[in-house]
Amino acid sequence: MSRKKSQGVSVAEIGQRLRAFLRARKLRQSDVAPLLPGKPSANLVSLICDGLRPLRAEFLAGLRRQHDLNLNWLMTGEGEMFDKRRAAGHTPLQVADAETPYTRAEAEAILADVEAAASKLRKQIHRAKGGGQ
Repeated sequence: MSRKKSQGVSVAEIGQRLRAFLRARKLRQSDVAPLLPGKPSANLVSLICDGLRPLRAEFLAGLRRQHDLNLNWLMTGEGEMFDKRRAAGHTPLQVADAETPYTRAEAEAILADVEAAASKLRKQIHRAKGGGQ
């Protein structure tokens, strides 16, 4: 089964990078499945890695927050695999009303980036499956 590229981004390549990230962090698919909304399973993570299910914003945000995934690297292959600022032990102020190591502005920026990346990827998957231009 061939995977199409949409605007230079291959769903299969994103899946390969996600698998490489999991290996580098010594994580099993079942370790990150709880980051998925709904009924999480290792099988669903496998389908995401295979490009057969879309990446969800919540999943990407969790990988970034809990495992220092650089989302730009995941989507484009550019830059470092890990978020250097987080990997270096950067610990910004806690947001008073949420359990996050980010300031409110950082959290909002991250969420906007994740939502934009997830939306772009959903469109690319739809196009790759022949669902439009």
